[in-house]
Amino acid sequence: MMVPKFRVWSKTLGKYRQLDETSNDQGLGMLFEVKKGIGSNVTSICYSVGDVVEQFTGLKDDNGKEICEGDIVNVWSNMNELTMEPTIYEIVSKDMLGRPGLFLKPKMAHLIEPCVHECWSNKIEIIGNIHENPELLEE
Repeated sequence: MMVPKFRVWSKTLGKYRQLDETSNDQGLGMLFEVKKGIGSNVTSICYSVGDVVEQFTGLKDDNGKEICEGDIVNVWSNMNELTMEPTIYEIVSKDMLGRPGLFLKPKMAHLIEPCVHECWSNKIEIIGNIHENPELLEE
């Protein structure tokens, strides 16, 4: 079973803080608990009100970087082989109806597609995140 990993965007500090069970970088504020199975240990993570908690998806890009909620990625797939141009997406954890999952949100579009589609032969590369690089989602 994968141990949940999180990062927190600190609006106050203007940077990410990596939070997991081994982290000593625990801010003050609200308590966030991660339960590892029924009857298992609980990891407590503190973060400040207004911080943005983003979860690691369990996936890595083609360069081996961990993909988290809020990341902005380039995706090359057999859907756009004619142009060989990557498409820019934001990683989100809910679809338009609020259902949980891992989705790619196309820039400037309302349609949200599943991140892993059986007919795709994807190459995925993290190019930024929504906090430090919001301009990547602009046209």
